[in-house]
This record gives sequence, C-alpha cells and structure tokens, in this order.
Amino acid sequence: MGGRFGKYGDLKRRKALQCGRKEMARLAQVCRLHEPFELRLRRFAFFVHAHRNATFYLVPEPAAAIKALHQALLDKVPDCSDVALFTGGLASHLSLGQMRSQDIEAWL
Repeated sequence: MGGRFGKYGDLKRRKALQCGRKEMARLAQVCRLHEPFELRLRRFAFFVHAHRNATFYLVPEPAAAIKALHQALLDKVPDCSDVALFTGGLASHLSLGQMRSQDIEAWL
C-alpha cells in the first residue's frame, strides 16, 4: 500500500522532499558565491504581535548586507517571498524571547 500517507500522499511527500532539496542546493550556491560579512548585535528592540505578546530581539548590523543576501536568496526562490511582503520588507533580528507586551517597555 502507500504507507502512512496513502498511495498518492506518499508520492506528494516524495515530490515535496525533492523540491526542497533542489531549492536548498540553489540557496547553498547563492551563499557560497556571496561575500562573507561581519555582523554586530548592539541594540535591543521589540515588536508587538497577536495575543498581547511581544518578541524582544537583537538588531543585526549592517542591515544592508543582510538585505542584499536576502534579495539574492529570494531571486533563486521567488515563491518564498512571504517575509518580503511585510511593510518595510525583511526585518532582520535575532529573537531572544517573548513576554507580555505591557511588561516589555519596563524591561527595556
């Protein structure tokens, strides 16, 4: 039979894995060709999201280097543009944690 996914579900799963491998190979190639750059994490920031929670994070700099890499990756996999569709585009960050939004301003 088709196992856990059924006859056709298993085929879909295998195709998805193959597609993922192809995309990963293209992304790895972009990263190999991209010039390395240094990042600094000098300041904290936060954003408020659903359910009155906030994520606090470190802001990596320089933003231009990260955005250039992101664009090069996006050029290879244009269907993965969900982050680029946000107002202001990519907001690079290193998440540190979450807390209630009313508590975060006092903490920072």
